[in-house]
Amino acid sequence: MKVLHIFKADHNYSSRIFNQINIDEGDVISTTSFPKLTFRNLYYQIPQYDIFVFHCQSSIIFMLFVLFFKDASKVRYDIHDLNEFNLKKGIKFNLKFFLFYFLERIIIRKIKICNVSEGNKKEYLNRGYVFFNLPKIDPLVTKIIYQPSKDFVFFGTEERCPKDLFPLAKKKAIDLSIFGMFSDNFKKIMHENNISFMGRYKPQNLDFLENYKYSIIYSPQAGQKNMQNSLPNKFFQSILYSLNICLSENFTEMISFCEKHGVKFNIIRRQEDLLNLTYYKYNIDLNKIFEENNLRYRKFIYGSLSNANV
Repeated sequence: MKVLHIFKADHNYSSRIFNQINIDEGDVISTTSFPKLTFRNLYYQIPQYDIFVFHCQSSIIFMLFVLFFKDASKVRYDIHDLNEFNLKKGIKFNLKFFLFYFLERIIIRKIKICNVSEGNKKEYLNRGYVFFNLPKIDPLVTKIIYQPSKDFVFFGTEERCPKDLFPLAKKKAIDLSIFGMFSDNFKKIMHENNISFMGRYKPQNLDFLENYKYSIIYSPQAGQKNMQNSLPNKFFQSILYSLNICLSENFTEMISFCEKHGVKFNIIRRQEDLLNLTYYKYNIDLNKIFEENNLRYRKFIYGSLSNANV
């Protein structure tokens, strides 16, 4: 079966899509693919594929288009993040929230869906599959004990960057490196706060992580369920390179995973906690979790058409 992933963003920097096409060997049509994602181009792709995987709420309009031509049994929906109501983001954002909310509630009864975590799955009527954002595991990498020379790293998006920790970097109390895609204005802010901005990265090239001791996933003000239920790419990528993970205590699902599987982590309740950390060397064999994860994904793509409680 030929699989096509539909993503209304730059798929080259999506670790989740990269991990999935490593399993299903599918193709991608996105805003940066060739041909680019338009209704016209998508229409010409439809006869060539058997399964269509739509990513994020932003792809729903394209999903409805494909459902005019394909049976619902051929369509999949990977939700990624929860669609949450937020008064602070204004009328336009929340009108879109209600539109997507009702569309999703119809869609999830008709097609197969998957989520990033058990917590997010519960928000969708406990339906569908859970596919962790686990990168492809190199058996040799899992046996390496790294000798990192640098302290703190954050890699990800501007929205989830740990801005609350910038004052420590400005005082040079911590040495913080940041990788990812950021606006020019935000890069200026990082420079003013003595933060080393290292540029963008791709999910197939994460070897820079072996240089660091601690991975920061810190957003203490965020009360959204998206944060509580979060199991992001950078979490598993950090584990693969044996980084100690610094978490704010609102990331309950990540904390639970660490406790269950022996991942070394620190709960950061205030900035100063970063100044009193103990670094632990560890190495976890993720192969069993990786294989179980791949099996769930294959069931999601190729298995029975029911939204099984898997």
